[in-house]
Amino acid sequence: MPIAGSSTDRDSIRALELLRTKVIPETIGRLDGVDAAVTGKTAMAADFAEKLRDNTWVVFAFVLVVSLLLLLIVFRSPAIPVLSILLNLLSIGSAYGVVTWVFQAGNLSGALGFTSYGG
Repeated sequence: MPIAGSSTDRDSIRALELLRTKVIPETIGRLDGVDAAVTGKTAMAADFAEKLRDNTWVVFAFVLVVSLLLLLIVFRSPAIPVLSILLNLLSIGSAYGVVTWVFQAGNLSGALGFTSYGG
């Protein structure tokens, strides 16, 4: 079943949510022993993004704790590890912000020769 939008825009996500939360449960979901799955570009992108959002904190926490422990062992002072972790988080946040600004929002797409799809 085709849905509204271009697969990664807000209309597509709203249509996917409507399909999963309202249309399928009120139609196929009422039949006993019948399951339904939603696939396609929109569902794949939305599910992938959800998995990343759910599990990214584990990776960040692991890297930060290991960095803190190693820096504490090497420098034997809590000030240097804490400051370096804060600066590391600041630089990662700004790098992700620039990547989002350029590739997701489409800024500089003409200069860099690409077309942003908004995802």
